Amino acid sequence: MAAMALSATIAVAASPGDRTVQALMDGWVDPSADALWAAVGEVQTRDGLHVRAPRSDVAWRRLRARADRLVAGARRLALARTAGGEGHGLADASTPGTRTAAQITADIQADPARFAAAAGRLERAGLDAATAIDRKDPRALTSAGATIDAACEACHAAYWYPRTPPAPLPPDEDFARSATAP
Repeated sequence: MAAMALSATIAVAASPGDRTVQALMDGWVDPSADALWAAVGEVQTRDGLHVRAPRSDVAWRRLRARADRLVAGARRLALARTAGGEGHGLADASTPGTRTAAQITADIQADPARFAAAAGRLERAGLDAATAIDRKDPRALTSAGATIDAACEACHAAYWYPRTPPAPLPPDEDFARSATAP
């Protein structure tokens, strides 16, 4: 049933402009990941440990919709073949030496399976977040959030961040260890 709902979300919410990496990041992946990361956490204060988590069924359902959108965005990323325009929308886009859309596109088109594998990691991390949300488990969602972050960083390092030679994506076993390392 969740897969059917996700398919409907993709079919209804996708637009022709959602075909580039930049459009998918700006409209699907980044806002969804930000919502998941902001939804849970632990803060130690003088008064003790405070756990931030959704407090109602409605809040959990809204968060689940964000996880579904992240998964859908990751699936669409796996099919994307161009980076999009210049002027990336993420916070570190102004870093000197950040690769251009043309350079990113060339790397994606040179090995689309490699890029799809990176998107697949993000999809699996999003599915882990959805499972944690279904269980209403803030700690599992925090862990899934760390895996989402690791998937994002690995892909950005391989395709976007300043570099001279292409950065390799880590093997799955190394990725799994880095995603769960304290």
